Amino acid sequence: MDFFISPAMAQGGAGGGGGMSFLVFTLVLIAVFWFLVIRPQQKRMKAHRQMLSELNEGDEVVTNGGDLGRITWLSDSWMGLQVTPEQEWVVQRQFVAHQMPKGTVEQSWEQD
Repeated sequence: MDFFISPAMAQGGAGGGGGMSFLVFTLVLIAVFWFLVIRPQQKRMKAHRQMLSELNEGDEVVTNGGDLGRITWLSDSWMGLQVTPEQEWVVQRQFVAHQMPKGTVEQSWEQD
């Protein structure tokens, strides 16, 4: 039955210095996670908040749902979004995904 026990375990060599290497590995893993996931997400959130704070009436935007429209009025948390020449929706400001170049809405309306 000796072939089931590895030589390291049989000599009692396993586990020596494991606490310090585990701590270093954990710290490296946390640092990699921070720089690859958390930090870029925080930068995207900051850029999105800045874009939302700089919105003005007349800007053309796309919502998270993919609706394209022109802003007709703004409040702290709501805005009017003209999605067709005859239709205006009330949308929460935080649901704006992207600001589009001027003229995008007219091109969209002409295609319909």
